Amino acid sequence: MYLFALVTIAVAVLLSQLLIQYNLNSQLSDSRIINTSGKQRMLSQKLTKEILVLHFITDSLHKKEQINKISDIASQWKSNHYSLVNGNDSLGFPQEKTPVISNLFDSIKPNFAIIIKSCGVF
Repeated sequence: MYLFALVTIAVAVLLSQLLIQYNLNSQLSDSRIINTSGKQRMLSQKLTKEILVLHFITDSLHKKEQINKISDIASQWKSNHYSLVNGNDSLGFPQEKTPVISNLFDSIKPNFAIIIKSCGVF
């Protein structure tokens, strides 16, 4: 009876540990997605700021440097966006999305395309 109780406790601990590890691994992907989404917000703000700075530059050399900076930021923004939309194996982003998330990405697609085209990143 004592041995049965020990085995039962050991099996229960092992099963609970497996469930905890599974949940932690699934949340690890979620945290990466949240961090990348936050980075997207930061990049969009930075892009806006750099475009505003470009508006006030009069020197052609500084203007070219600023345009290159804007292009780099837009490229990062585009890359992160496509990773979030299409999934990314190296980052652990899933390819399948819920219908709600897919609809949200579809709703911002025209605005995203206009911004990327305006920044000269294709």
